[in-house]
Amino acid sequence: MASAGASPSVGDPVDPADFGGLITFSGLTFTGASGDVPVAIYNMPGSVTNTVTIDTALITLSATNQVYDGTARTVVATTVPTGLVVEITYDGSLLAPTNVGSYAVTGTVNELTYEGEATAVLSITQAVATVAFSDTTQVYDGTARAVGVTTAPTGLAVNVTYDGSFLAPTNAGSYAVTGTVAEANYQGEGTAVLTVTQAVATVAFSDTTQGYDGTARAVGVTTAPTGLAVSVTYDGSFLAPTNAGSYAVTGTVAEAN
Repeated sequence: MASAGASPSVGDPVDPADFGGLITFSGLTFTGASGDVPVAIYNMPGSVTNTVTIDTALITLSATNQVYDGTARTVVATTVPTGLVVEITYDGSLLAPTNVGSYAVTGTVNELTYEGEATAVLSITQAVATVAFSDTTQVYDGTARAVGVTTAPTGLAVNVTYDGSFLAPTNAGSYAVTGTVAEANYQGEGTAVLTVTQAVATVAFSDTTQGYDGTARAVGVTTAPTGLAVSVTYDGSFLAPTNAGSYAVTGTVAEAN
């Protein structure tokens, strides 16, 4: 131990009591320091030269491929030696990202006696959503027949096509339905078949009792809804009868819908 009036050598312990309680270290040299290193200052005559070494630490960044879940997606930093404090930035921000995308990650050791840095890329990929359909069997009513769509998680935007068209069909028929999630943070698709069946119309006849006059005797036909085309047969023939007699009349709606 150095004593009062002596010049301590490098590495010698110094007791401030030997120097009236106040020691001043001046002319200190720091080798490899990156940043400010706090130094205890004491008041003493003379000076001492010492060397502070900043060691290099190894940083490993993991969990760099993650799936979106609505929360901040942070990478994991481990160090050698273990347990060092590491400051992590994502595209230059200390806030970890939430949304789908690629982010430049930098981890920097934040310790007085260690330095070190590592870089990586954090990739956040889209989460998988499911798409389900309802009302896939409907009856023609003259309006566009759109299916019902639900998603899990709920409330996601979905683009729905019918045989490749965004316009819901009106006419009777079968249509291939595809629903594709339209969200930046989700992906998903569902398929179904929409069947639009024919509506039921009624057919009524009038003039079913007529007198012979040598001409074809056709019945009157009305429909509900009105104005529908009807094929009428008499005992199975499309020709209205002329002669007296009884004839089985059948009227069949001849409409696609």
